[in-house]
Amino acid sequence: MRYVCLHGHFYQPPRENPWLDTIEVQDSAAPYHDWNARITAECYWPNAAARLLGHKDQITEVVNNYASLSFNFGPTLTSWFARHEPELLAEIVAADHVSRERHAGHGNAIAQAYGHAILPLATPRDQETHVAWGVREFVHRFGRAPEGMWLPETAVDVSTLETLAAHGSTFTILAPHQAKRVRPLAHADWRDVTADTVETRHPYLCRLPSGKQIVLFFYNAELARGVAFERLLDSGDHFRDRLTAAFRSDTDEPQLVHVATDGETYGHHHRFGEMALAFALRELERRGLVRVTNYGEYLALHPPQWEVEIHENTAWSCAHGVERWRADCGCHVGNEAGWTQQWRAPLREALNWLQALLDPLFEQQAAGLLRDPWAARNAYIDVLLERTPERMDAFFHQHATRGLAQQEKTLVLKLLEMQHHRLLMFTSCGWFFDEISGLESTQILRYAARAMEFAKPWLPTLEAEFVDRLSQAPSNVREVGHGGQVYVQHVKPARVDAPRVVANQAICRILEPSQCRDALPTLRMTQTDYEEDAYGTTALGVGRMTVSSQVTLEVQEFAFAVLKFSGHDVHCVVSARLVEEPYARTKAELLRIFSGHSLSEVVRALDRQFGDTYFTARDLVLDDRRRVLARVSEGVLERLEATYLQLYRENRRLMEYLYELDVPLPQGFTLAAGFLVNQSLSRAVATFADKGSDREAIEEVLAEAHKWRVPLSTGGVAQQLCHAVERHLTVLLTDPLNEHVVTAVHLLETAERLKVELNLWWAQTLFARLCHRHLRDLLSRRRYEEPVARQVTCLRQLGERLGFRAVEGIVLDSWESA
Repeated sequence: MRYVCLHGHFYQPPRENPWLDTIEVQDSAAPYHDWNARITAECYWPNAAARLLGHKDQITEVVNNYASLSFNFGPTLTSWFARHEPELLAEIVAADHVSRERHAGHGNAIAQAYGHAILPLATPRDQETHVAWGVREFVHRFGRAPEGMWLPETAVDVSTLETLAAHGSTFTILAPHQAKRVRPLAHADWRDVTADTVETRHPYLCRLPSGKQIVLFFYNAELARGVAFERLLDSGDHFRDRLTAAFRSDTDEPQLVHVATDGETYGHHHRFGEMALAFALRELERRGLVRVTNYGEYLALHPPQWEVEIHENTAWSCAHGVERWRADCGCHVGNEAGWTQQWRAPLREALNWLQALLDPLFEQQAAGLLRDPWAARNAYIDVLLERTPERMDAFFHQHATRGLAQQEKTLVLKLLEMQHHRLLMFTSCGWFFDEISGLESTQILRYAARAMEFAKPWLPTLEAEFVDRLSQAPSNVREVGHGGQVYVQHVKPARVDAPRVVANQAICRILEPSQCRDALPTLRMTQTDYEEDAYGTTALGVGRMTVSSQVTLEVQEFAFAVLKFSGHDVHCVVSARLVEEPYARTKAELLRIFSGHSLSEVVRALDRQFGDTYFTARDLVLDDRRRVLARVSEGVLERLEATYLQLYRENRRLMEYLYELDVPLPQGFTLAAGFLVNQSLSRAVATFADKGSDREAIEEVLAEAHKWRVPLSTGGVAQQLCHAVERHLTVLLTDPLNEHVVTAVHLLETAERLKVELNLWWAQTLFARLCHRHLRDLLSRRRYEEPVARQVTCLRQLGERLGFRAVEGIVLDSWESA
């Protein structure tokens, strides 16, 4: 009769550039590309393959926490997984399947309202869309209907609960301070409760004005606070004991001790928190003192015997109701002296004003094309989940008033995308943190900008009026000033229209002729013509390109010309006017002028034919800009290395003489030696990692480093070695008898020799998978096949170096005798 349920709310705000539908590099997430990538490495993957440790902290088992943990993933995060981490998403879905087998058909996964807006502050239509999209996204990912739904920030009012119930949710999870009063079912008298007095160990029925009802679980706030803020995850034993101590000993009634926190607590906020979680869950199950369950199963076994009324307009992360998302209520994250959040109210007011203009526009313009524009918006999630011609055809067949022409379909899709970004501009993170110029507030302003861009044909002055309203939102950063400046400095430069995309492709092509560039998720670029001429370091490329939007189905044709002066210095022009014969004449003329080797004449011709608007390397999208300019810088580094090498060779005899006399080298000599040694080390390790041979070259570099007393820069080397070990293990997954196992062992020995600390998490995960697939078969063949016996020995050595004591329940020491 004792049950434990731990819930993780896993969520990241949408971070994609709204024009590119990709996340651009975020320096604050270094050494990872962006925050999604970083938190995936620190939390989401570790919980899919959590380590259980034994003697001497050696790994004894690798487990998927999601199979034992109640959880929800924000839809904007799972859509990123689907594109960038499909294997992780498959592990999460598989864990839900496992949990359904354990819990009588009740899965651990529950849904989440789509855009993480504060639903009590949303209009009824927006509440409807966020919940409908959240349900549909869940069905798309998990292949079943959700039993419950997580509310963003647990922000709740009766209207929100009505919407959840209308869409089939049987329960949601709230903080204890959100309970107002309770009573046993069929009793007339209510009893007021507080966060300290409400009984959290059983569920409550909440009857709604419509006649519908929904079950509410109020989590144990003391335990949640311990997990999130009081380092309870420092010890798996302590975590387990705190959970079991939370039961009442004076009753035989069913009890549910349950905790809800941000899922990122387990690994990101608290390093190795996923291991404490895995240990506590395993110990609870092993000892049999409690049953680890999920909300759906517990509710089926023990329906509520009490009912509750809620405090409306409350949330788990604000002590002032939902004011954190519309006022300077005092809630904040940091402790910057003198900072306020007076910007929150003007930001909310500006976005509400924008919504009040965009929604009637959507309804008016879509009215003759869609049977019910708002029903179509609710159904548009199917297109967002899968932008295929078949899905779009089905959508138009269901919602269009008639067969639409291509231009009409494009118009409808633009209107729906306007609404899509209008919904995302209310993402709660935009108000949660302390400063309007932060990443999260800037991001929601970018969504607003994209929505206004779609509305521009009808409301051409909208953006200027919006920026003027943002000027009422004061920044805490003097150099920023106010929200209007945030928009000008950080939002407008992120805008990428079709001409800039064409210029981006053209500049990358002429600066990186041998590189293959990644396609943008929502744009298809087709080069229909291109010719290039070059002399010396200069070059001219002229071509045509078709840009097809996978979002709006709009197709545009552009001509372009790009002039490379030298290095990174380029001048690119783009035009939608030059087609067919005019394009052919222009192309011939430009190439003729270029052949005369007068760059000034070429620039004047570009201005005549294309106008005075041009693009340079500065206009490349951020990731391309950094990659291209880094590649250009490589030439400078090569010349620098040549200079150092010449200095080293010319002075080597003097350096050796000083060394023999025990005289410290002058700083210039040390700098030259250090640079050359580390460059040589990087190359030697790369060669060894690739071919698995020639360790002697590494030993020679180490001897040089020791001789000249120069420090080794091992950060890049560690990454090289890690990736190499992972590559060899990936081969072994499908070919377990491959000799790559020997190379992997040698690579780990080399890391030890270099005193390089490796992040072996992914290599360990691959090794556990390798053993899961092949170990028992290899052990059964070991006695009869000598090559298999040798491979088992090598695999054991690899496992030991990766920190394993046992895999698949078999201790490594026993592999050769098993």
